[in-house]
Amino acid sequence: MRRVGSRWEPMAWDDAIAYAAERIAQLQSDHGRDAFAAYLGNPTAHNLGAAVFAPLVLKSLRTKNRFSATSVDQLPHMFASYFALGHQLLFPIPDLDRTDFFLAFGANPLASNGSIMTAGDVRGRLHAIRERGGRVVYVDPRRTESAKSADEHVFVRPGTDAWVLLAMLHVIFDEGLVKL
Repeated sequence: MRRVGSRWEPMAWDDAIAYAAERIAQLQSDHGRDAFAAYLGNPTAHNLGAAVFAPLVLKSLRTKNRFSATSVDQLPHMFASYFALGHQLLFPIPDLDRTDFFLAFGANPLASNGSIMTAGDVRGRLHAIRERGGRVVYVDPRRTESAKSADEHVFVRPGTDAWVLLAMLHVIFDEGLVKL
């Protein structure tokens, strides 16, 4: 589909690809290579064609503005793991099959296919937590697909996740719920 004025018109695939190539080339010619940005969503890692060909397409665009699910939702995990465990790839993987209480902040594993959890059938595994008598809770400002399926969805203001975590830590230590 292509927008013409205020309406949309159907377009053949070959025409759409040619049109996109022309527009990208013109944009980069007028404003420089980095005027164009590309974003690759999380499913790229779960699709062989996308994993093989997306890097080639990005390289051909010659833009430094490349973003992905990693730059949006995995880098904080990697950053924390680097400082806590000494390497960015040593992040802990949750054992969903033995979990009784699953708490997620700003995550949407039903949309991201589990993302960094590396667990197949995420929907089934999260459902199994509840079948075992456990609970699934999401802390998120949005009512995401995952939050809709949860036992509890705690709405928070965007950007307040750290404050919520600090408040939780305060209660845990103040009430002696942890032994160090």
